Amino acid sequence: MHFLLPTGRGWLVLVIHLLCLAMAFINQTIFTLVIACICLATLIASFFCALFCLHGIEMWRAPASDAQVGCSLELPLVIRNCRSWRRQQMVVFEQLPFAADGWHKQIVPGLASRQEYRLRRTTHAVRRGLFRLSRVILRSGDPAGLFRREKYFDLPEELLVLPAIRPLPELHFEETASSAVTADHSITRVGASQEFYGIREYRTTDGIRFINWRATARHRKLMVNEFERNAHAAVALLLDLPKDFAGSGDHSNLEYLVATAASLVAQFAERFCTLGFAAGGDQSRLVLPDEATTLRQRLMRELALLQPGDVPLATALEELLPRLLPHTLVICLSLSENIDLAVTLTGLVQASMEVRWSCASPQDFPGQLTRIARQAAKHPTPLPNGLLAPVRLFPKMTCGF
Repeated sequence: MHFLLPTGRGWLVLVIHLLCLAMAFINQTIFTLVIACICLATLIASFFCALFCLHGIEMWRAPASDAQVGCSLELPLVIRNCRSWRRQQMVVFEQLPFAADGWHKQIVPGLASRQEYRLRRTTHAVRRGLFRLSRVILRSGDPAGLFRREKYFDLPEELLVLPAIRPLPELHFEETASSAVTADHSITRVGASQEFYGIREYRTTDGIRFINWRATARHRKLMVNEFERNAHAAVALLLDLPKDFAGSGDHSNLEYLVATAASLVAQFAERFCTLGFAAGGDQSRLVLPDEATTLRQRLMRELALLQPGDVPLATALEELLPRLLPHTLVICLSLSENIDLAVTLTGLVQASMEVRWSCASPQDFPGQLTRIARQAAKHPTPLPNGLLAPVRLFPKMTCGF
C-alpha cells in the first residue's frame, strides 16, 4: 500500500503559486507570473521525485533477539535498493505494543545502487506477553521536502516477551527435601553444603564470601565457588489471579506478582529442584512436577501469557495435589486474601508441607483498586483463627517468603 501526500512546506509552495498566479492575471505583471511558474515547476518536479522515491525498495525482517521485560531487544530489518539509482534517507516506523511509547522510528541512511542494508533497531521491552507484529511503514519524499511518500510492508511475526527477573534473596529449603525424592536422585547437586562442586560466574544473588579471587583474577570477571547440596528439594509454585483484584499498567500488583514468580522459577532452575506449577486466572494452567531446569522455558512462557480471570486456582490445584510429595515446599502468590485459598493451604500444612503464602493486594499498590477491590478494602473479611495468613507484598519489596 502506498500514500503520497503534500507536506506543510508543499502546501505553502502551492498557496504561493496560486497567489502569484492570481496576481499575475489581475495586475498582468511578468514578475509574479515567473514566480508562479517556478513554484509550479518545483511542485511538478517534486511530485514525480516523490512518486518514484520508494519504487524498487524491498524489506524483510531479520532474526530478532530474545525478549524479556526490562531488557533491550533487537528487531533488525533488511532493506534493499533494487534499482540503479541512489536513494536518499528514509524513515522506518513500526508500532510495538510492548514498548513504552508504542511506536518506534529510525532513520535509514541513503542507499547506493543495488545496496542491501541491515538496519539494527534496538528498543526496550516494558510489557510481557505474546505480540503479533505486522505492518512496517517506510517513509521518504522528494529532495525539496514538498511531498511525503509512504509504503506499507506486511511483515507478520510473533514475538514472545518473557517476564522480568528480579534479584531475590537465596531461598533456604533443604530442610524440606523429601527423602523419597532423594533416594531416586544423585546427591551431587549444586547447593549449600560444604562439599566443593565447582566454579562458575558470579550472579547478583550470590554471597560475597563465596567469591573465588584467584579464578576472578584469571578470568577477569567475578567467579564464585559452588558446593554440593545434600538433598533434591521438591517445590510447588501456585498463583491465584482473580481479575477483580488485578490492577492494570506496567507497575501493577499483577505484574509485580508475575515478575516475582519468574524470578523464583529462575532461582529454582539453578538449584536443580523438582518443580510443579498451578495457576488460575484467564484459564487453568498446570505443569506437573519435573526438573526445574527442564521446565524453565515452558514455565516462563506460561508466565508470559498469564492473565487474570474468573478461573480459580483450585481448578488446577486439584490435579497437582496428588502429585506432590510430603515435605514439599509450597509457595503461593495471590492477589487477595481468599478464605477458600487459606483453607486449602492450611490443609497442605497439615499434610506435612511447608507453605509460604504471599499476597500482593491492590490496596498496597497505588492506583490499582477496582470497584470490588475498593469495597473489599472498606469492609475486610478477616481470616478465621487457625487458618494460614499471607505475608503482604508491597511495591519494590524484594522478598516476602
